[in-house]
Amino acid sequence: MFLDYLSYLFLIFPILFFLFWLICYISNRSLKKNGVEVEAIVKDIKEIRDSNNYLIEKEVYVEFYYNGHKKLQLYDASNQQIGDKIVCIYDAKNNYISRKKANNSNKKGSKAYHILLLISIFLILFFILMKYLSSVPMEENFIINFSVYLFENHGKSVAIILTILETFVVPLPFIIVGIILYKRSKVNDKYIKINGIVKDILKRTSSNSDGISKDVYSPIFEFNYNGQNMTYTNPTYRAPLKYKIGDNVILFMDSSNGKIIEEKEAKSNRTLGILLIIIPILFSLFEIISMILESLK
Repeated sequence: MFLDYLSYLFLIFPILFFLFWLICYISNRSLKKNGVEVEAIVKDIKEIRDSNNYLIEKEVYVEFYYNGHKKLQLYDASNQQIGDKIVCIYDAKNNYISRKKANNSNKKGSKAYHILLLISIFLILFFILMKYLSSVPMEENFIINFSVYLFENHGKSVAIILTILETFVVPLPFIIVGIILYKRSKVNDKYIKINGIVKDILKRTSSNSDGISKDVYSPIFEFNYNGQNMTYTNPTYRAPLKYKIGDNVILFMDSSNGKIIEEKEAKSNRTLGILLIIIPILFSLFEIISMILESLK
Protein backbone atom coordinates (compact mmCIF):
# COMPACT_ATOMS: atom_id res chain seq x y z
CA MET A 1 0.00 0.00 0.00
CA PHE A 2 2.85 2.38 0.90
CA LEU A 3 4.56 1.72 -2.46
CA ASP A 4 1.28 2.36 -4.21
CA TYR A 5 1.02 5.81 -2.62
CA LEU A 6 4.71 6.38 -3.26
CA SER A 7 4.13 5.92 -6.99
CA TYR A 8 2.02 9.09 -6.98
CA LEU A 9 5.23 11.05 -6.43
CA PHE A 10 5.79 10.41 -10.14
CA LEU A 11 3.04 12.97 -10.78
CA ILE A 12 5.13 15.73 -9.20
CA PHE A 13 7.21 16.11 -12.38
CA PRO A 14 4.37 16.49 -14.91
CA ILE A 15 2.50 18.77 -12.50
CA LEU A 16 5.58 21.01 -12.13
CA PHE A 17 6.07 21.03 -15.92
CA PHE A 18 2.42 21.95 -16.40
CA LEU A 19 2.51 24.71 -13.76
CA PHE A 20 5.66 26.20 -15.31
CA TRP A 21 3.99 26.12 -18.73
CA LEU A 22 0.86 27.74 -17.27
CA ILE A 23 2.85 30.56 -15.62
CA CYS A 24 4.72 31.25 -18.89
CA TYR A 25 1.48 31.09 -20.88
CA ILE A 26 -0.41 33.49 -18.58
CA SER A 27 2.57 35.88 -18.45
CA ASN A 28 2.95 35.94 -22.25
CA ARG A 29 -0.79 36.29 -22.78
CA SER A 30 -0.98 39.16 -20.32
CA LEU A 31 1.95 40.90 -22.01
CA LYS A 32 0.39 40.45 -25.47
CA LYS A 33 -3.00 41.64 -24.26
CA ASN A 34 -1.93 44.61 -22.14
CA GLY A 35 1.54 45.35 -23.53
CA VAL A 36 2.36 48.53 -25.42
CA GLU A 37 5.59 49.13 -27.30
CA VAL A 38 7.56 52.06 -25.84
CA GLU A 39 10.98 53.55 -26.46
CA ALA A 40 13.02 53.84 -23.27
CA ILE A 41 16.44 55.17 -22.34
CA VAL A 42 18.75 53.69 -19.70
CA LYS A 43 18.81 56.35 -16.99
CA ASP A 44 20.64 54.69 -14.09
CA ILE A 45 22.58 51.52 -13.28
CA LYS A 46 23.16 50.45 -9.69
CA GLU A 47 25.94 47.94 -9.10
CA ILE A 48 26.09 45.82 -5.96
CA ARG A 49 29.60 44.50 -5.26
CA ASP A 50 31.19 42.31 -2.61
CA SER A 51 34.33 43.03 -0.56
CA ASN A 52 36.55 41.82 -3.45
CA ASN A 53 34.87 44.24 -5.87
CA TYR A 54 33.15 41.41 -7.76
CA LEU A 55 29.82 42.42 -9.27
CA ILE A 56 27.01 40.55 -7.46
CA GLU A 57 24.00 42.29 -8.97
CA LYS A 58 23.23 45.02 -11.47
CA GLU A 59 19.95 46.95 -11.43
CA VAL A 60 19.13 48.73 -14.67
CA TYR A 61 16.56 51.55 -14.56
CA VAL A 62 14.97 52.86 -17.74
CA GLU A 63 12.96 56.01 -18.34
CA PHE A 64 10.09 56.25 -20.82
CA TYR A 65 6.84 58.10 -21.47
CA TYR A 66 3.41 56.51 -21.31
CA ASN A 67 0.23 58.55 -21.94
CA GLY A 68 2.25 61.72 -21.47
CA HIS A 69 3.63 60.65 -18.08
CA LYS A 70 7.31 60.04 -17.41
CA LYS A 71 8.01 56.66 -15.79
CA LEU A 72 11.14 55.10 -14.26
CA GLN A 73 11.16 51.30 -14.15
CA LEU A 74 13.51 48.48 -13.21
CA TYR A 75 14.47 46.72 -16.45
CA ASP A 76 14.83 42.92 -16.70
CA ALA A 77 18.20 42.89 -18.49
CA SER A 78 21.70 43.65 -17.28
CA ASN A 79 23.94 44.17 -20.33
CA GLN A 80 23.02 47.79 -20.92
CA GLN A 81 24.87 51.09 -20.54
CA ILE A 82 23.64 54.49 -19.40
CA GLY A 83 22.22 56.35 -22.37
CA ASP A 84 21.28 53.23 -24.37
CA LYS A 85 17.98 53.53 -26.21
CA ILE A 86 15.91 50.38 -26.21
CA VAL A 87 12.45 49.36 -27.40
CA CYS A 88 10.47 47.67 -24.61
CA ILE A 89 7.00 46.32 -23.98
CA TYR A 90 5.14 48.04 -21.14
CA ASP A 91 2.25 46.27 -19.41
CA ALA A 92 0.28 49.23 -18.04
CA LYS A 93 -2.23 47.06 -16.18
CA ASN A 94 0.43 45.30 -14.09
CA ASN A 95 2.95 48.19 -14.22
CA TYR A 96 5.63 45.93 -15.67
CA ILE A 97 8.19 46.53 -18.41
CA SER A 98 9.84 43.76 -20.39
CA ARG A 99 12.45 43.57 -23.11
CA LYS A 100 11.17 43.25 -26.66
CA LYS A 101 12.33 39.90 -27.95
CA ALA A 102 13.23 39.14 -31.54
CA ASN A 103 10.81 37.04 -33.59
CA ASN A 104 13.20 34.08 -33.53
CA SER A 105 13.38 34.24 -29.73
CA ASN A 106 9.59 34.31 -29.53
CA LYS A 107 9.34 31.27 -31.77
CA LYS A 108 11.93 29.38 -29.72
CA GLY A 109 10.21 30.34 -26.48
CA SER A 110 6.83 29.31 -27.86
CA LYS A 111 8.25 25.94 -28.94
CA ALA A 112 9.80 25.41 -25.50
CA TYR A 113 6.47 26.12 -23.77
CA HIS A 114 4.61 23.73 -26.09
CA ILE A 115 7.25 21.03 -25.50
CA LEU A 116 6.76 21.44 -21.73
CA LEU A 117 3.01 21.03 -22.18
CA LEU A 118 3.41 17.92 -24.36
CA ILE A 119 5.88 16.35 -21.88
CA SER A 120 3.52 16.95 -18.95
CA ILE A 121 0.55 15.47 -20.86
CA PHE A 122 2.60 12.45 -21.97
CA LEU A 123 3.83 11.75 -18.41
CA ILE A 124 0.32 12.03 -16.97
CA LEU A 125 -1.08 9.66 -19.63
CA PHE A 126 1.82 7.28 -19.02
CA PHE A 127 1.06 7.29 -15.28
CA ILE A 128 -2.64 6.58 -15.95
CA LEU A 129 -1.72 3.72 -18.30
CA MET A 130 0.64 2.17 -15.73
CA LYS A 131 -2.02 2.44 -13.03
CA TYR A 132 -4.53 0.77 -15.32
CA LEU A 133 -2.18 -2.11 -16.21
CA SER A 134 -1.44 -2.75 -12.54
CA SER A 135 -5.12 -2.72 -11.56
CA VAL A 136 -6.62 -5.23 -14.05
CA PRO A 137 -6.12 -9.02 -14.19
CA MET A 138 -3.73 -10.38 -16.82
CA GLU A 139 -6.54 -11.81 -18.96
CA GLU A 140 -8.28 -8.41 -19.11
CA ASN A 141 -5.15 -6.49 -20.02
CA PHE A 142 -5.90 -5.15 -23.50
CA ILE A 143 -2.23 -4.50 -24.33
CA ILE A 144 -1.19 -8.09 -23.60
CA ASN A 145 -4.27 -9.43 -25.38
CA PHE A 146 -3.54 -7.29 -28.42
CA SER A 147 0.11 -8.40 -28.45
CA VAL A 148 -0.90 -12.08 -28.27
CA TYR A 149 -3.39 -11.54 -31.09
CA LEU A 150 -0.73 -9.96 -33.30
CA PHE A 151 1.79 -12.75 -32.73
CA GLU A 152 -0.82 -15.47 -33.26
CA ASN A 153 -2.18 -14.01 -36.51
CA HIS A 154 0.73 -11.99 -37.90
CA GLY A 155 3.72 -13.50 -36.15
CA LYS A 156 6.24 -13.08 -38.95
CA SER A 157 5.13 -9.55 -39.86
CA VAL A 158 5.22 -8.44 -36.22
CA ALA A 159 8.68 -9.94 -35.80
CA ILE A 160 9.93 -8.04 -38.86
CA ILE A 161 8.40 -4.75 -37.61
CA LEU A 162 9.90 -5.21 -34.15
CA THR A 163 13.29 -6.02 -35.68
CA ILE A 164 13.15 -2.90 -37.85
CA LEU A 165 12.17 -0.76 -34.86
CA GLU A 166 14.98 -2.24 -32.79
CA THR A 167 17.39 -1.76 -35.67
CA PHE A 168 16.65 1.95 -35.95
CA VAL A 169 15.61 2.93 -32.42
CA VAL A 170 18.72 1.58 -30.63
CA PRO A 171 21.28 3.47 -32.80
CA LEU A 172 19.18 6.67 -32.94
CA PRO A 173 20.42 8.28 -29.67
CA PHE A 174 24.05 7.70 -30.73
CA ILE A 175 23.38 9.23 -34.16
CA ILE A 176 21.70 12.28 -32.57
CA VAL A 177 24.64 12.82 -30.19
CA GLY A 178 27.02 12.39 -33.13
CA ILE A 179 25.17 15.00 -35.20
CA ILE A 180 25.22 17.46 -32.25
CA LEU A 181 28.96 16.99 -31.71
CA TYR A 182 29.70 17.30 -35.41
CA LYS A 183 27.59 20.47 -35.82
CA ARG A 184 29.14 22.05 -32.72
CA SER A 185 32.66 21.36 -33.98
CA LYS A 186 31.71 22.54 -37.48
CA VAL A 187 31.06 26.07 -36.22
CA ASN A 188 34.80 26.39 -35.52
CA ASP A 189 35.21 27.18 -39.22
CA LYS A 190 33.16 30.39 -38.84
CA TYR A 191 34.98 31.92 -35.86
CA ILE A 192 37.66 34.58 -36.04
CA LYS A 193 40.16 35.31 -33.25
CA ILE A 194 39.83 38.62 -31.38
CA ASN A 195 41.75 40.10 -28.44
CA GLY A 196 39.81 41.02 -25.33
CA ILE A 197 40.29 42.10 -21.73
CA VAL A 198 38.43 41.09 -18.56
CA LYS A 199 36.56 44.28 -17.71
CA ASP A 200 34.63 42.94 -14.71
CA ILE A 201 33.65 39.72 -12.94
CA LEU A 202 30.14 38.72 -11.89
CA LYS A 203 29.73 36.66 -8.73
CA ARG A 204 26.82 34.56 -7.47
CA THR A 205 26.30 32.09 -4.65
CA SER A 206 25.14 28.69 -5.86
CA SER A 207 23.62 25.96 -3.64
CA ASN A 208 23.39 22.26 -4.48
CA SER A 209 20.75 19.74 -3.36
CA ASP A 210 22.71 19.04 -0.15
CA GLY A 211 22.46 22.68 0.88
CA ILE A 212 26.18 23.32 0.34
CA SER A 213 26.86 26.80 -1.05
CA LYS A 214 29.78 27.98 -3.15
CA ASP A 215 30.69 31.11 -5.06
CA VAL A 216 30.58 30.93 -8.87
CA TYR A 217 31.87 33.53 -11.32
CA SER A 218 31.25 34.83 -14.84
CA PRO A 219 33.64 37.25 -16.58
CA ILE A 220 32.63 40.34 -18.53
CA PHE A 221 34.92 40.76 -21.55
CA GLU A 222 35.58 43.98 -23.44
CA PHE A 223 36.98 43.92 -26.99
CA ASN A 224 37.23 46.06 -30.09
CA TYR A 225 35.60 44.91 -33.33
CA ASN A 226 35.55 47.00 -36.50
CA GLY A 227 36.56 50.07 -34.48
CA GLN A 228 33.73 49.68 -31.99
CA ASN A 229 34.16 48.78 -28.31
CA MET A 230 31.91 45.86 -27.36
CA THR A 231 31.31 43.73 -24.26
CA TYR A 232 30.41 40.07 -23.81
CA THR A 233 29.23 38.37 -20.63
CA ASN A 234 29.47 34.62 -20.40
CA PRO A 235 25.98 33.38 -19.36
CA THR A 236 27.53 30.36 -17.59
CA TYR A 237 28.79 30.81 -14.03
CA ARG A 238 31.77 28.62 -13.05
CA ALA A 239 34.08 27.86 -10.16
CA PRO A 240 36.94 28.21 -9.39
CA LEU A 241 37.65 31.73 -10.61
CA LYS A 242 39.60 31.52 -13.89
CA TYR A 243 40.32 35.21 -14.54
CA LYS A 244 41.32 38.42 -12.81
CA ILE A 245 40.07 41.88 -13.75
CA GLY A 246 42.45 43.28 -16.36
CA ASP A 247 43.55 39.90 -17.79
CA ASN A 248 44.15 39.80 -21.55
CA VAL A 249 42.22 36.98 -23.23
CA ILE A 250 41.67 35.48 -26.68
CA LEU A 251 38.00 35.28 -27.72
CA PHE A 252 36.34 33.88 -30.84
CA MET A 253 33.57 35.59 -32.80
CA ASP A 254 31.23 34.28 -35.46
CA SER A 255 31.35 37.26 -37.83
CA SER A 256 28.04 36.23 -39.45
CA ASN A 257 25.95 36.76 -36.29
CA GLY A 258 28.30 38.28 -33.68
CA LYS A 259 28.20 35.24 -31.39
CA ILE A 260 31.15 35.10 -28.96
CA ILE A 261 32.72 32.03 -27.35
CA GLU A 262 35.72 31.70 -25.05
CA GLU A 263 36.99 28.40 -26.39
CA LYS A 264 36.41 26.60 -29.65
CA GLU A 265 35.19 23.03 -29.70
CA ALA A 266 37.92 20.43 -29.53
CA LYS A 267 38.81 18.98 -32.93
CA SER A 268 38.41 15.50 -31.46
CA ASN A 269 34.67 16.21 -31.11
CA ARG A 270 34.32 16.27 -34.89
CA THR A 271 36.00 12.87 -35.20
CA LEU A 272 33.91 11.45 -32.35
CA GLY A 273 30.74 12.88 -33.91
CA ILE A 274 31.49 11.28 -37.28
CA LEU A 275 32.17 7.91 -35.62
CA LEU A 276 28.93 8.13 -33.61
CA ILE A 277 27.04 8.69 -36.86
CA ILE A 278 28.78 6.13 -39.09
CA ILE A 279 29.08 3.16 -36.68
CA PRO A 280 25.34 3.02 -35.73
CA ILE A 281 24.36 3.38 -39.41
CA LEU A 282 26.68 0.48 -40.33
CA PHE A 283 25.17 -1.51 -37.45
CA SER A 284 21.66 -0.85 -38.77
CA LEU A 285 22.64 -1.80 -42.32
CA PHE A 286 24.22 -5.02 -41.06
CA GLU A 287 21.04 -5.88 -39.14
CA ILE A 288 18.84 -5.16 -42.17
CA ILE A 289 21.02 -7.25 -44.50
CA SER A 290 21.06 -10.12 -41.97
CA MET A 291 17.26 -9.94 -41.68
CA ILE A 292 16.83 -10.01 -45.47
CA LEU A 293 19.19 -12.99 -45.85
CA GLU A 294 17.40 -14.81 -43.03
CA SER A 295 14.01 -14.28 -44.68
CA LEU A 296 15.31 -15.67 -48.00
CA LYS A 297 16.28 -19.02 -46.47
